[in-house]
Amino acid sequence: RQQHGNGSGRRRRHGEAGPRSRLCRFTINLAVPCRRPFMRSEFVDEVRIGIVGMGRGSGHLSRLLRTPGARVVACADRILERRERAREIAGDAPVQVFAEYEEMLAQADLDAVIVATNGRLQARHTIQALSAGCHVISEVPGCFTVEEAHHIVATVQRTGRKYMLAENSAFMD
Repeated sequence: RQQHGNGSGRRRRHGEAGPRSRLCRFTINLAVPCRRPFMRSEFVDEVRIGIVGMGRGSGHLSRLLRTPGARVVACADRILERRERAREIAGDAPVQVFAEYEEMLAQADLDAVIVATNGRLQARHTIQALSAGCHVISEVPGCFTVEEAHHIVATVQRTGRKYMLAENSAFMD
């Protein structure tokens, strides 16, 4: 007999909780320090943005540097070549470049974060940014498990921050 995830051999009815529905294996360090836990106002002249993942994020950086009302203040990537490329793209713009994402969240004064990292890290980076008081735009896929999706939704509800799962090709030049 085929197992259907609830161990009993029968299918769960719609809305019926499974044995792991309350169990979560996804853990994250939410003790990321935040300089400004909430956005200073709902209406601002300028949005201060951080970008994590400068592989795909480098396209966001170059476009946002030309966008009125957007100011990229920081970006992060663990790969040295990508950090150097970010500095090259930024040119004379005052963009801080970090090797560690957590340092960017702790040290940069951000309103929003663009998460453009490897798919396996996106849920973690999204939850950390939301918990630090930032709004988040995440590249697809955003997360890989239902548990991660539930954690993102719960963090959005807890923090009151905005979250957008974006298909980047919708914003290409």
